[in-house]
Amino acid sequence: MTTTHPNASAFRATAKPDVFSTSPARDWSLIERILRMPLIGKLLGANMLVALAALTVSAVFGHPGLFALVCIALAISFVVGALMVRLALVPLDDLGEVASRVADGDFSARVPVSRLADAQIAELADAFNRLLSRVESDRARIQHLVRQSLRVREAEHAHIAEELREATAQQLSGLAMHLSAAVRECPDPAVAPNLVAARDIAARMVEDVQSVAESVYPGLLGEFGLPAALEALGRRASRRSNLAVEVSADREITGLPQALLTALYRVADEAVRNVELHAHAGTVWINLSREGSTIVLQVEDDGTGFDVAAEDRASSGIGLFRARELLAHAGGEMQISSAPGSGTSVVATATVHEDLNQ
Repeated sequence: MTTTHPNASAFRATAKPDVFSTSPARDWSLIERILRMPLIGKLLGANMLVALAALTVSAVFGHPGLFALVCIALAISFVVGALMVRLALVPLDDLGEVASRVADGDFSARVPVSRLADAQIAELADAFNRLLSRVESDRARIQHLVRQSLRVREAEHAHIAEELREATAQQLSGLAMHLSAAVRECPDPAVAPNLVAARDIAARMVEDVQSVAESVYPGLLGEFGLPAALEALGRRASRRSNLAVEVSADREITGLPQALLTALYRVADEAVRNVELHAHAGTVWINLSREGSTIVLQVEDDGTGFDVAAEDRASSGIGLFRARELLAHAGGEMQISSAPGSGTSVVATATVHEDLNQ
Protein backbone atom coordinates (compact mmCIF):
# COMPACT_ATOMS: atom_id res chain seq x y z
CA MET A 1 0.00 0.00 0.00
CA THR A 2 1.39 3.36 -1.00
CA THR A 3 0.73 6.42 1.13
CA THR A 4 0.75 9.80 -0.52
CA HIS A 5 1.51 12.88 1.51
CA PRO A 6 -1.24 15.46 1.12
CA ASN A 7 1.25 18.17 0.07
CA ALA A 8 3.27 15.98 -2.28
CA SER A 9 1.65 17.29 -5.46
CA ALA A 10 2.22 20.85 -4.34
CA PHE A 11 5.84 20.01 -3.55
CA ARG A 12 6.38 18.45 -6.98
CA ALA A 13 4.83 21.46 -8.64
CA THR A 14 7.07 23.77 -6.73
CA ALA A 15 10.24 21.75 -7.30
CA LYS A 16 9.71 21.33 -11.05
CA PRO A 17 11.97 23.76 -12.93
CA ASP A 18 10.39 26.23 -15.27
CA VAL A 19 12.39 26.01 -18.49
CA PHE A 20 10.53 28.98 -19.95
CA SER A 21 11.42 31.43 -17.15
CA THR A 22 14.06 34.10 -17.72
CA SER A 23 16.30 35.12 -14.84
CA PRO A 24 16.10 38.86 -14.09
CA ALA A 25 19.71 38.74 -12.89
CA ARG A 26 20.73 37.29 -16.27
CA ASP A 27 18.83 40.05 -18.09
CA TRP A 28 20.51 42.73 -16.00
CA SER A 29 23.90 41.12 -16.61
CA LEU A 30 23.35 41.37 -20.38
CA ILE A 31 22.23 44.98 -20.08
CA GLU A 32 25.26 45.85 -17.96
CA ARG A 33 27.60 44.28 -20.52
CA ILE A 34 25.98 46.34 -23.26
CA LEU A 35 26.20 49.55 -21.22
CA ARG A 36 29.86 48.89 -20.40
CA MET A 37 30.78 48.75 -24.08
CA PRO A 38 33.05 51.52 -25.40
CA LEU A 39 31.15 54.58 -26.59
CA ILE A 40 32.29 54.04 -30.17
CA GLY A 41 30.84 50.54 -30.04
CA LYS A 42 27.54 51.88 -28.79
CA LEU A 43 27.39 54.40 -31.65
CA LEU A 44 28.20 51.70 -34.18
CA GLY A 45 25.52 49.41 -32.73
CA ALA A 46 22.90 52.18 -32.85
CA ASN A 47 23.75 52.93 -36.49
CA MET A 48 23.53 49.25 -37.38
CA LEU A 49 20.06 49.08 -35.83
CA VAL A 50 18.97 52.08 -37.92
CA ALA A 51 20.45 50.45 -41.04
CA LEU A 52 18.59 47.24 -40.24
CA ALA A 53 15.35 49.20 -39.92
CA ALA A 54 16.04 50.93 -43.26
CA LEU A 55 16.66 47.54 -44.91
CA THR A 56 13.34 46.28 -43.54
CA VAL A 57 11.45 49.35 -44.78
CA SER A 58 13.05 49.17 -48.22
CA ALA A 59 12.18 45.48 -48.51
CA VAL A 60 8.56 46.02 -47.43
CA PHE A 61 7.81 49.11 -49.53
CA GLY A 62 10.04 48.28 -52.47
CA HIS A 63 12.50 51.18 -52.28
CA PRO A 64 15.94 49.53 -52.80
CA GLY A 65 17.71 52.89 -53.04
CA LEU A 66 16.51 53.89 -49.58
CA PHE A 67 18.71 51.34 -47.88
CA ALA A 68 21.87 52.50 -49.72
CA LEU A 69 21.05 56.15 -49.00
CA VAL A 70 20.50 55.47 -45.31
CA CYS A 71 23.74 53.46 -45.07
CA ILE A 72 25.74 56.29 -46.64
CA ALA A 73 24.18 58.83 -44.30
CA LEU A 74 24.80 56.61 -41.30
CA ALA A 75 28.44 56.04 -42.30
CA ILE A 76 29.06 59.78 -42.56
CA SER A 77 27.21 60.36 -39.30
CA PHE A 78 29.20 57.63 -37.56
CA VAL A 79 32.56 59.01 -38.69
CA VAL A 80 31.69 62.55 -37.68
CA GLY A 81 30.19 61.40 -34.38
CA ALA A 82 33.15 59.20 -33.56
CA LEU A 83 35.55 62.08 -34.29
CA MET A 84 33.58 64.49 -32.11
CA VAL A 85 33.35 61.95 -29.29
CA ARG A 86 37.09 61.30 -29.48
CA LEU A 87 37.85 65.01 -29.27
CA ALA A 88 35.46 65.43 -26.37
CA LEU A 89 37.03 62.54 -24.42
CA VAL A 90 40.66 63.62 -24.88
CA PRO A 91 40.79 65.13 -21.34
CA LEU A 92 39.84 61.75 -19.88
CA ASP A 93 42.93 60.19 -21.45
CA ASP A 94 45.02 63.05 -20.12
CA LEU A 95 43.40 62.66 -16.71
CA GLY A 96 44.32 58.95 -16.59
CA GLU A 97 47.92 59.72 -17.55
CA VAL A 98 48.18 62.46 -14.92
CA ALA A 99 46.70 60.16 -12.28
CA SER A 100 49.37 57.57 -13.08
CA ARG A 101 52.11 60.20 -12.77
CA VAL A 102 50.72 61.36 -9.43
CA ALA A 103 50.63 57.74 -8.23
CA ASP A 104 54.34 57.53 -9.11
CA GLY A 105 55.07 60.61 -6.99
CA ASP A 106 54.95 63.44 -9.57
CA PHE A 107 52.62 65.89 -7.81
CA SER A 108 53.40 68.66 -10.31
CA ALA A 109 51.48 66.88 -13.11
CA ARG A 110 48.36 68.63 -14.39
CA VAL A 111 45.65 67.84 -16.93
CA PRO A 112 46.13 70.07 -20.01
CA VAL A 113 43.20 72.29 -21.01
CA SER A 114 41.44 71.32 -24.27
CA ARG A 115 39.20 73.85 -26.02
CA LEU A 116 37.47 71.08 -27.95
CA ALA A 117 36.48 69.05 -24.90
CA ASP A 118 32.93 68.69 -23.67
CA ALA A 119 32.07 71.34 -21.10
CA GLN A 120 31.32 68.88 -18.29
CA ILE A 121 34.49 66.87 -18.98
CA ALA A 122 36.49 70.10 -19.04
CA GLU A 123 34.99 70.99 -15.66
CA LEU A 124 36.04 67.56 -14.37
CA ALA A 125 39.61 68.13 -15.58
CA ASP A 126 39.65 71.59 -14.00
CA ALA A 127 38.36 70.21 -10.68
CA PHE A 128 41.03 67.50 -10.79
CA ASN A 129 43.73 70.12 -11.35
CA ARG A 130 42.45 72.19 -8.42
CA LEU A 131 42.49 69.07 -6.27
CA LEU A 132 46.08 68.32 -7.28
CA SER A 133 47.12 71.90 -6.50
CA ARG A 134 45.53 71.59 -3.05
CA VAL A 135 47.22 68.23 -2.46
CA GLU A 136 50.59 69.61 -3.55
CA SER A 137 50.17 72.65 -1.32
CA ASP A 138 49.16 70.53 1.70
CA ARG A 139 52.01 68.12 1.02
CA ALA A 140 54.55 70.95 0.91
CA ARG A 141 53.13 72.38 4.14
CA ILE A 142 53.27 68.98 5.86
CA GLN A 143 56.87 68.46 4.72
CA HIS A 144 57.77 71.91 6.04
CA LEU A 145 56.17 71.15 9.41
CA VAL A 146 57.86 67.75 9.61
CA ARG A 147 61.28 69.20 8.84
CA GLN A 148 60.73 72.04 11.28
CA SER A 149 59.73 69.51 13.94
CA LEU A 150 62.84 67.46 13.20
CA ARG A 151 65.07 70.53 13.49
CA VAL A 152 63.51 71.39 16.84
CA ARG A 153 63.95 67.78 17.96
CA GLU A 154 67.63 67.80 17.06
CA ALA A 155 68.12 71.12 18.86
CA GLU A 156 66.46 69.64 21.96
CA HIS A 157 68.71 66.58 21.72
CA ALA A 158 71.78 68.81 21.54
CA HIS A 159 70.57 70.81 24.57
CA ILE A 160 69.83 67.66 26.62
CA ALA A 161 73.21 66.16 25.75
CA GLU A 162 74.97 69.38 26.76
CA GLU A 163 73.13 69.44 30.07
CA LEU A 164 74.10 65.83 30.73
CA ARG A 165 77.76 66.56 30.02
CA GLU A 166 78.05 69.97 31.61
CA ALA A 167 75.86 69.43 34.67
CA THR A 168 75.08 65.82 35.53
CA ALA A 169 78.38 64.25 34.47
CA GLN A 170 80.45 66.99 36.11
CA GLN A 171 78.52 66.76 39.36
CA LEU A 172 78.98 62.99 39.41
CA SER A 173 82.67 63.45 38.69
CA GLY A 174 82.92 65.84 41.64
CA LEU A 175 81.12 63.32 43.82
CA ALA A 176 83.55 60.60 42.75
CA MET A 177 86.52 62.86 43.56
CA HIS A 178 85.15 63.63 47.06
CA LEU A 179 84.56 59.93 47.67
CA SER A 180 88.13 59.17 46.60
CA ALA A 181 89.40 61.75 49.06
CA ALA A 182 87.18 60.29 51.76
CA VAL A 183 88.60 56.83 51.07
CA ARG A 184 92.15 58.13 51.50
CA GLU A 185 91.37 59.98 54.70
CA CYS A 186 89.06 57.44 56.30
CA PRO A 187 90.76 55.79 59.29
CA ASP A 188 87.93 53.35 59.97
CA PRO A 189 88.49 50.04 58.10
CA ALA A 190 84.81 49.17 58.49
CA VAL A 191 83.66 52.32 56.65
CA ALA A 192 86.35 52.40 53.93
CA PRO A 193 84.88 49.51 51.80
CA ASN A 194 81.54 51.29 51.64
CA LEU A 195 83.22 54.48 50.51
CA VAL A 196 85.19 52.57 47.86
CA ALA A 197 81.96 50.99 46.58
CA ALA A 198 80.24 54.38 46.46
CA ARG A 199 83.22 55.88 44.61
CA ASP A 200 83.15 53.08 42.03
CA ILE A 201 79.39 53.48 41.53
CA ALA A 202 79.82 57.24 41.00
CA ALA A 203 82.60 56.59 38.46
CA ARG A 204 80.42 54.13 36.53
CA MET A 205 77.55 56.60 36.60
CA VAL A 206 79.82 59.23 35.02
CA GLU A 207 80.61 56.81 32.19
CA ASP A 208 76.94 55.89 31.77
CA VAL A 209 75.80 59.51 31.65
CA GLN A 210 78.50 60.37 29.10
CA SER A 211 77.45 57.37 27.00
CA VAL A 212 73.81 58.45 27.12
CA ALA A 213 74.79 62.01 26.18
CA GLU A 214 76.76 60.71 23.19
CA SER A 215 73.81 58.62 22.02
CA VAL A 216 71.45 61.58 22.36
CA TYR A 217 73.78 63.96 20.51
CA PRO A 218 77.50 63.32 19.98
CA GLY A 219 79.76 65.99 21.35
CA LEU A 220 82.51 64.89 18.97
CA LEU A 221 80.35 65.87 16.01
CA GLY A 222 80.66 69.59 16.53
CA GLU A 223 84.12 69.53 18.09
CA PHE A 224 86.07 67.07 15.94
CA GLY A 225 83.84 66.50 12.92
CA LEU A 226 81.90 63.66 11.36
CA PRO A 227 84.78 61.13 10.92
CA ALA A 228 85.57 61.16 14.65
CA ALA A 229 81.87 60.91 15.56
CA LEU A 230 81.43 57.90 13.26
CA GLU A 231 84.43 56.15 14.82
CA ALA A 232 82.99 56.76 18.29
CA LEU A 233 79.64 55.44 17.07
CA GLY A 234 81.33 52.25 15.88
CA ARG A 235 83.08 51.76 19.22
CA ARG A 236 79.83 52.18 21.19
CA ALA A 237 77.97 49.78 18.91
CA SER A 238 80.71 47.17 19.32
CA ARG A 239 80.63 47.51 23.12
CA ARG A 240 76.88 47.13 23.47
CA SER A 241 76.47 44.27 20.97
CA ASN A 242 78.37 41.44 19.31
CA LEU A 243 78.77 43.40 16.08
CA ALA A 244 82.15 43.97 14.47
CA VAL A 245 81.95 47.58 13.26
CA GLU A 246 84.55 48.69 10.72
CA VAL A 247 84.72 52.44 10.09
CA SER A 248 86.53 53.98 7.14
CA ALA A 249 86.19 57.77 7.12
CA ASP A 250 88.08 60.35 5.11
CA ARG A 251 89.42 62.76 7.72
CA GLU A 252 89.86 65.45 5.08
CA ILE A 253 86.10 65.92 5.08
CA THR A 254 85.70 68.91 7.39
CA GLY A 255 83.72 72.12 7.55
CA LEU A 256 80.39 70.59 6.59
CA PRO A 257 77.26 72.63 7.41
CA GLN A 258 75.80 71.75 10.80
CA ALA A 259 72.50 70.56 9.31
CA LEU A 260 74.32 68.18 6.97
CA LEU A 261 76.63 66.96 9.76
CA THR A 262 73.66 66.13 11.96
CA ALA A 263 71.72 64.47 9.14
CA LEU A 264 74.60 62.24 7.99
CA TYR A 265 75.34 61.19 11.55
CA ARG A 266 71.67 60.35 12.15
CA VAL A 267 71.63 58.19 9.03
CA ALA A 268 74.62 56.22 10.30
CA ASP A 269 73.26 56.00 13.85
CA GLU A 270 69.80 54.78 12.83
CA ALA A 271 71.20 52.36 10.26
CA VAL A 272 73.51 50.79 12.86
CA ARG A 273 70.68 50.58 15.40
CA ASN A 274 68.47 48.81 12.85
CA VAL A 275 71.28 46.34 12.20
CA GLU A 276 71.62 45.66 15.92
CA LEU A 277 67.89 45.15 16.41
CA HIS A 278 66.79 43.33 13.26
CA ALA A 279 69.55 42.23 10.89
CA HIS A 280 71.19 39.35 12.83
CA ALA A 281 74.45 40.50 11.28
CA GLY A 282 78.03 39.85 12.27
CA THR A 283 79.76 42.84 10.68
CA VAL A 284 78.83 46.40 9.80
CA TRP A 285 80.89 48.58 7.48
CA ILE A 286 80.65 52.37 7.74
CA ASN A 287 82.33 54.29 4.93
CA LEU A 288 82.50 58.07 4.55
CA SER A 289 84.09 59.40 1.38
CA ARG A 290 84.03 62.31 -1.00
CA GLU A 291 83.58 61.97 -4.74
CA GLY A 292 84.17 65.38 -6.29
CA SER A 293 81.59 67.68 -4.74
CA THR A 294 79.50 64.80 -3.38
CA ILE A 295 79.74 63.42 0.15
CA VAL A 296 78.86 59.72 0.27
CA LEU A 297 78.05 57.84 3.48
CA GLN A 298 77.42 54.10 3.21
CA VAL A 299 76.40 51.72 5.99
CA GLU A 300 76.41 48.08 4.92
CA ASP A 301 75.88 44.83 6.83
CA ASP A 302 76.01 41.09 6.20
CA GLY A 303 72.66 40.39 7.89
CA THR A 304 69.48 38.71 6.76
CA GLY A 305 68.16 41.64 4.73
CA PHE A 306 64.49 42.43 4.08
CA ASP A 307 61.96 43.37 1.42
CA VAL A 308 62.42 47.14 1.05
CA ALA A 309 59.10 47.71 -0.76
CA ALA A 310 57.11 45.77 1.85
CA GLU A 311 58.77 47.59 4.75
CA ASP A 312 58.18 50.95 3.08
CA ARG A 313 54.48 50.15 2.60
CA ALA A 314 54.29 49.17 6.26
CA SER A 315 55.76 52.58 7.22
CA SER A 316 58.31 50.92 9.44
CA GLY A 317 61.78 52.19 10.30
CA ILE A 318 60.68 55.50 11.84
CA GLY A 319 64.28 56.26 12.79
CA LEU A 320 65.52 56.02 9.23
CA PHE A 321 62.48 58.02 8.10
CA ARG A 322 63.46 60.81 10.50
CA ALA A 323 67.06 60.65 9.27
CA ARG A 324 65.90 60.76 5.64
CA GLU A 325 63.83 63.88 6.29
CA LEU A 326 66.75 65.56 8.03
CA LEU A 327 68.98 64.67 5.11
CA ALA A 328 66.44 65.98 2.59
CA HIS A 329 66.26 69.27 4.51
CA ALA A 330 70.07 69.49 4.30
CA GLY A 331 70.02 68.94 0.54
CA GLY A 332 70.83 65.21 0.46
CA GLU A 333 69.04 61.98 -0.29
CA MET A 334 69.10 58.43 1.03
CA GLN A 335 68.63 55.07 -0.70
CA ILE A 336 68.13 51.66 0.89
CA SER A 337 69.08 48.50 -1.01
CA SER A 338 68.26 45.11 0.44
CA ALA A 339 66.72 41.73 -0.24
CA PRO A 340 65.99 38.75 2.02
CA GLY A 341 69.23 36.91 2.68
CA SER A 342 71.56 39.45 1.07
CA GLY A 343 72.21 42.09 3.73
CA THR A 344 71.35 45.78 3.61
CA SER A 345 73.07 48.85 2.23
CA VAL A 346 72.06 52.38 3.25
CA VAL A 347 73.64 55.10 1.09
CA ALA A 348 73.32 58.81 1.86
CA THR A 349 74.61 61.40 -0.61
CA ALA A 350 74.80 65.17 -0.49
CA THR A 351 76.38 67.76 -2.77
CA VAL A 352 78.56 70.43 -1.16
CA HIS A 353 80.26 73.55 -2.44
CA GLU A 354 83.64 73.10 -4.07
CA ASP A 355 85.35 75.57 -1.72
CA LEU A 356 84.06 73.76 1.39
CA ASN A 357 87.44 72.65 2.68
CA GLN A 358 89.48 75.56 1.46
